[in-house]
Amino acid sequence: MRYGLTLIVILFFTFCTIGQVYYEKDNTIDIYNFSDNITAQIRDKFDDIKPINLSNSSIENRGSDRIVNFVTYSISYYALCITEFMGFGLEYGFNHPKANYMLLAKIIIWLCIISILAQLFIPLCVLIYLGCIGIKKLKKRYSLYLSNQKGDKK
Repeated sequence: MRYGLTLIVILFFTFCTIGQVYYEKDNTIDIYNFSDNITAQIRDKFDDIKPINLSNSSIENRGSDRIVNFVTYSISYYALCITEFMGFGLEYGFNHPKANYMLLAKIIIWLCIISILAQLFIPLCVLIYLGCIGIKKLKKRYSLYLSNQKGDKK
């Protein structure tokens, strides 16, 4: 599993856990209005960011203005995706309070750690093997050097 997708799943479980906490704290609140208010507030912050009008920019600055617009639209897109995802996780966790989402998130984190360690296992074995070969060659050279030294003294 890719690490970006793993991060998204961990975030989802985290938002579900937050929804559970709100359910345990006060299960009479309207979670849909609550999550809509949060996402609307975050969305309003990114709506204030205006892209650069390319028709007013000079030919020399047009490339950099396009990059600024690209970054602006990308940030707004990802912010919108994350806020909607957050609202979905809060609502899901609020509506399903019996599940243990933090346990699932911890299992996924441990699986990520194990996959990282598994990827490091083969290079470490290769380094150990090359180290052993190097030590054997050094031993052989040193023993030849010592035998040449003894032969010169006789």
